[in-house]
Amino acid sequence: LKVGAISGLGVAALGAVMMAPALGIYANLPLISAGAGKVAPAVFLISLVLTLPTAFSYAVVSREIPSAGAAYAWLSRAVNPAVGVWVGLLAAITYLLAVILQPILFGLFFNELLAAVFHIHPGYWSWMLGVVVSTVIVIFLAYPGIQISAKASIVLTVIELGVVLALSCTILYVLLRKGQIHFAPFNPAASLHGFHGVFQGLIFGLLTFVGFGVITTAAEEAHAPRSAI
Repeated sequence: LKVGAISGLGVAALGAVMMAPALGIYANLPLISAGAGKVAPAVFLISLVLTLPTAFSYAVVSREIPSAGAAYAWLSRAVNPAVGVWVGLLAAITYLLAVILQPILFGLFFNELLAAVFHIHPGYWSWMLGVVVSTVIVIFLAYPGIQISAKASIVLTVIELGVVLALSCTILYVLLRKGQIHFAPFNPAASLHGFHGVFQGLIFGLLTFVGFGVITTAAEEAHAPRSAI
């Protein structure tokens, strides 16, 4: 681990990339809408509010015990090493699954890009090409060290947020021209299946914000980790 390798902005970018705002909207919106219907925006908002206490707790504990081991190190010291090991294993499995899942999803999106933009009939070969290309790019960005990863994360996050913002502004502009702006999507009572649908949607809404915890694993490589994290 290289002490003081990245700034607070770089650490934040790592967390943003792990949360993947565009992917969270793209993948979770249909699943949320299946139960909540048009009030999916309310589900996203509620999920954000519910996530904040956990994020704040991570920040407070990381300030006291800045460690790349994050929850593993905290629980090992606060409870006992056995609990820390189990939590550490769960975290390692989660990150491993995330690493495996991302290239698979990129391959699927790559297929859709070929079909929608280039009118190429995608198949297994194009999916595998997407998986291999995305994996190779990530290897070259991650292997040299966390500084390169952080800089790449900042650039990619800006691009991703730009795309999401452009799409949001376009939708808002079209709806304003048609005079169809209303606030019913923020009213949980208008859920497709009532409050049961809202709670069902919260499962996937909360998943949208999962990933901020990865910020704490960069504590030992950040400038002034007790304040940056």
